[in-house]
Amino acid sequence: MGNDIDTGGGAHIGGDVKAARDLIGRDQINIAIQLQDVSGAVQVVRSLAGQLTLGDLTSESIRADLLSLMEELRKTHATIVKAVSPLRRIPDDEATFANDFSAVYADFRDFYDAHDFWEERTRCHKVSLILTRLQQRDAPIMHSNEWAQLRENLRALTAVKEDVIERHYRPFMERFNDVMVGIDRLVKSGQILQAITLKQVFLNDLSSQYEDIKKMLDVMTATIGEIETSLQQGRVLL
Repeated sequence: MGNDIDTGGGAHIGGDVKAARDLIGRDQINIAIQLQDVSGAVQVVRSLAGQLTLGDLTSESIRADLLSLMEELRKTHATIVKAVSPLRRIPDDEATFANDFSAVYADFRDFYDAHDFWEERTRCHKVSLILTRLQQRDAPIMHSNEWAQLRENLRALTAVKEDVIERHYRPFMERFNDVMVGIDRLVKSGQILQAITLKQVFLNDLSSQYEDIKKMLDVMTATIGEIETSLQQGRVLL
């Protein structure tokens, strides 16, 4: 076993799971991006889009707004999956880990250093604009129980989005950056097993939340595809 190394994150990793977990900070790994309200909105959007009248201008305008809404809701989930997935895909092979991680880390640095969270902070405003635009439509579906549920989901999301971003999403990304920097320093110091340990602990602690986000992203992507197909081909979603 090699000597312990200062990761720059206030902990020493020497193949020690506890030390790795101390660096990560279990209390700071909660992403908390309101999956319940997002999930409810996605299911309702799918239902509403399937009920819209074919060939009616108002219905097509509503469908286009629902598509815009789904694209906005999808972005935060997609950002997290895009950031974390490359690290997850690196094999825990001591012989290849250094080269594999170096490529992933270079891409992560480009992403993180250029990311100012502006898009996430303005997303609640964009969702509010879409909600306002939808409320101005005049169609029977706007008086349905499904529409009332969608409006409730969106109001809940816009009310908490800024708080979620600043208290959960942003701290998570900053903590993720600390972990990536720590792994990079271990790799550059030749302590590959310790770097793999830090990666494993981080991903294990994140696992259940990441899987929930990934599943929701898959549902949102499928829903976007269905609405786009309906708009392009002019057929009712089934």
